[in-house]
Amino acid sequence: MKALRYISSVVAAATLFAACEKQDDDMPKIDIEASTAPVLATMSDAIDGSEEAYTFYFTPGKFVVDGQEVTLGAKDNRTQYALQVDLENGDFSSPATIEKQNYDSTDKFTVNYDAICSAVCNWNTELASPVKSWTGNLQYRVLILPGSNTADGFASKPITVPTVIKYVDPNPRFYICNNAGWDDVRLYAWGDENDAIGTWPGLEPTETVEVNGKTYYAFDIKEKLGSKNEHLIANNNDNGMQINDIFVGVFSTSVYVTINEDLTFTIDSETSSQPEPEPEPIDDSNLPEYVKATVSGSKVIVETDKDIVLYVWAWNDTEGLGQLTEAGWPGDKLTLTSSNDGKFTYEYDFTAAPAIPESFIISTDNDVKFFDGVPFTDGASYDWNKSDKPEPEPVDPELLKNLTFTFKTDTEGDYYVWAWGGDYGGDEFTESGSWPGDKLELKSSENGEYIYGYSFTKTPGILPTNIIISTDGGDTKIYDGVEFENGKEY
Repeated sequence: MKALRYISSVVAAATLFAACEKQDDDMPKIDIEASTAPVLATMSDAIDGSEEAYTFYFTPGKFVVDGQEVTLGAKDNRTQYALQVDLENGDFSSPATIEKQNYDSTDKFTVNYDAICSAVCNWNTELASPVKSWTGNLQYRVLILPGSNTADGFASKPITVPTVIKYVDPNPRFYICNNAGWDDVRLYAWGDENDAIGTWPGLEPTETVEVNGKTYYAFDIKEKLGSKNEHLIANNNDNGMQINDIFVGVFSTSVYVTINEDLTFTIDSETSSQPEPEPEPIDDSNLPEYVKATVSGSKVIVETDKDIVLYVWAWNDTEGLGQLTEAGWPGDKLTLTSSNDGKFTYEYDFTAAPAIPESFIISTDNDVKFFDGVPFTDGASYDWNKSDKPEPEPVDPELLKNLTFTFKTDTEGDYYVWAWGGDYGGDEFTESGSWPGDKLELKSSENGEYIYGYSFTKTPGILPTNIIISTDGGDTKIYDGVEFENGKEY
């Protein structure tokens, strides 16, 4: 272990008590043998990111001057304490310093979790990988710094704490690996601020980089987004292909995404974005009592009993054209064509579009969707009534405690479940809250037959109506949206 040099500490400490003109015989006598380093209290819980900040308590170091016990640095802002970390088998010869603070009367460090991760990531070892987190034991210590050199001081005995380290990039970027064969890749953002990183089709990549054997396009978006809650869309430079919601949230640290050949996408890294804020309850007092949408040739005609702003979003994936409306979400504004006796008619014509839409959405400016992804078929008519929204039927609470199913296969592997029902998606039914959902548990294995099981322990108060069973991290769907039956074997 790198030796701590106490000489400069002693000199610095003695200086605090020495008069400028005293002779050697009059100098305070420091009892080095009686000096004690600070004591760092043991952490009872692991540092795993479940808390925003973690507190390290310590007892300040003490020594003896002329027979009197003195707390080093007590209420003296010239003396600093440093919180340091090293690998479990390290010797603190090259520690990472998480934080320094002057000692006045504080006997604790309260450290942001990201600050711990950033300190460790700066080692640039295998601990800091852009596509995964690291879990292991790290040792922490407190060092008293009477001088400016972190190698000179009284050190506490280290404590060992299980720690989960996530990668913290000093230059957060959004990275896309293009495995879909696109000639070009663009990134577009909508949400708190539409066109936040540029008008459609969005931002060009800054450069390409190699990470763990994969080539990614790097997009510099952090400064443009700030703390905005955004939806990101990847597209092939407005040439008919796009992937919606490739990221949703507040962008805060590097995210690595792979666009697959089948136009699905895989998150290669866990994001540390802030969760989306809870949506504000919709004030339906300003909504019309009814909305009717009719498709007539290349037009969609909408009738309501209230003058409101309406938008249409349309697409045609069958012909590989993707979005057909000109503006980003929520799309293009419908035109009010008539108003008579409390009846308001709006229209939008797709004559100038490169093709007739396959599907469309009609919504308001506060994102209330009256028709969500309905077919654009000539002569089709769709109705929405405020009073028609059914209340979910009550479910026996005892039944919700025992929602299970099993899955039989001849191939051993990792299988996942994603579920939905009513207005709720898999984030409300699965503990993971993100695709591909929760991992199934292997219940039995005999004669080449594997049976996996799952119990829904998290429910929003209703039964799941449909489930997806997948493997390969969600890339391969075994059952896609099949009806859920309690206790069934799939």
